[in-house]
Amino acid sequence: MNKTRKRPTVRLVALLFGMLMLGWLGPDRISAETQRVELRPLHKAPGAIQFSLVYTVDGATPLTTGMGIRIHYNSGAVSELVLSDVFHQGLIVKDPKPKPDLADHDRNPETDLFIVLAWMDIDGRWPHDAALPLTLATVSVVQSPSKDPLRLAVSATSVPAGFSFRGGRT
Repeated sequence: MNKTRKRPTVRLVALLFGMLMLGWLGPDRISAETQRVELRPLHKAPGAIQFSLVYTVDGATPLTTGMGIRIHYNSGAVSELVLSDVFHQGLIVKDPKPKPDLADHDRNPETDLFIVLAWMDIDGRWPHDAALPLTLATVSVVQSPSKDPLRLAVSATSVPAGFSFRGGRT
């Protein structure tokens, strides 16, 4: 066997293993399935704005064990954030109490608080018979009188094995 042909393969395997160990090829980078949650503007009035929180899946597997998300916002621009019309199938967490974003989960230093929602189906059939794209909730924001620009973002608290996550932002 010719050793010159074997070495590039060994080097490639070593390179890919090293990238995996360093986190350059983690599940969020090599997964074929992606859960997406977007913030779509719904209605705007003076001092208030509503968004639809819309869920889709990129890939062949629309049914999963669920997911958990954070909705981030900047407290200087928001006097109240309210969830309504929440998709209840498999809902296990609906925590409207704001928590400080000390770990900067959405990688945006302008957002400083978040609320949490999570859905689960132990049989791996979430969101059941719901058609995609699926509206998970309506997010209503009452803006504060400050001139701070409104910043919203979505990050994941958990995703099913084999899935990555993409969260929307305003």
